[in-house]
Amino acid sequence: MSAGFPIAGPAGWAVEVFGYPGTRGPAGAPPVVGLLTGPTVALSRVLVLDAGIVTGIAGTQPTMWYVGVTWNIGQLAGRSSGARRLADFGL
Repeated sequence: MSAGFPIAGPAGWAVEVFGYPGTRGPAGAPPVVGLLTGPTVALSRVLVLDAGIVTGIAGTQPTMWYVGVTWNIGQLAGRSSGARRLADFGL
């Protein structure tokens, strides 16, 4: 489950709780539940920088830092072509 929300101007915050099921057998591992959270900065309508921490809630999830870029590749098609496709589906 994840959520992102604006804070002020281009700044925002993201939070996500994730999990992996446990496995059996000789190389089995217990279930993992983790938390990812950190700030985001929108550089434009299609480009966002993000950074933060991932930490374990349950299981063997190690704590780590991340830095990334998110790009809305759907904007390559342009607004008008996207609007036509949505209209084709009655949206």
